[in-house]
Amino acid sequence: MANSMKQNILRFVGRQEWLRGRDRVLRTFSHPDRQKSHAFETDFFGQPYTGNMANFIDWSVFYYGAFALHEVRLLAAIADALRANGKPVNFFDVGANIGHHTLFMSRHADRVFSFEPFHVVRNEMARKLNHANASNVTIFPVALGDRNGTGSFHPPTGANQGTGTLGDNLPGNASAETIPVQVARGDDFFAANQLPPISLLKMDVEGFEAKVLEGLRETIWRDRPPIFMEIQHEHLSGSESHKGATVKELLYPDHLIFEVGSSRDQYTLKPFLQGNTEEALVLPIELAGLVRDSGAY
Repeated sequence: MANSMKQNILRFVGRQEWLRGRDRVLRTFSHPDRQKSHAFETDFFGQPYTGNMANFIDWSVFYYGAFALHEVRLLAAIADALRANGKPVNFFDVGANIGHHTLFMSRHADRVFSFEPFHVVRNEMARKLNHANASNVTIFPVALGDRNGTGSFHPPTGANQGTGTLGDNLPGNASAETIPVQVARGDDFFAANQLPPISLLKMDVEGFEAKVLEGLRETIWRDRPPIFMEIQHEHLSGSESHKGATVKELLYPDHLIFEVGSSRDQYTLKPFLQGNTEEALVLPIELAGLVRDSGAY
């Protein structure tokens, strides 16, 4: 009873977007890395969401209402603006993890296509989507890359299950051990599966962005979708550690890149300045005015 009361109080604190220091309060009294396995169900923007407190993304949903709230607000704003132009919205989630963004976007897109090679989080995503009856989502158990074959995936460790990677630069909590996963060249996979045009593309692939873009080059140059992704400096301009084509070279011509930030859970957009690692929104020049700095969603 006492623990439930504490959680309810902390949950109230977490939902106060105006409150400075709320993250510090939550981590002091209920740190995500110290959670025991405990299942829960909550409302998620009108959909049922099932999670476990031992998973950082689920922990964030329980206390804040969403993980990276500014991200899903931005994606929703883009999807709604595209729909206002009278076009169907096909959302592609590359590196979908446990399906947080996929589930959210199932309410804002006509169809959702999610790619996740790691079976542990993919199975959890399927369970979440089934429970929420998100019938417009298709899951593909593959990673997208620049060639077809098998890749060595470094699975995540700890509460944050979103840091596994096929890349060479390992995040702090990615395992040095690897498991084999299927990798598909994007253009080949899209053609073989007769997938529809990309309206909006989100990538969260922990350093594998350039490989995904290289494999999808024909498709994204044809469709010119807005792309929400993480850009690493060496992939943007080239470096000794990255010998392949840069992200800028792989993106379609005539594009704008915006740095995506967060201010009290609202997304912010400003011209992209090269840094180490940044969340970025890529827009084709013809959609330059599609979204602006946010209001609450």
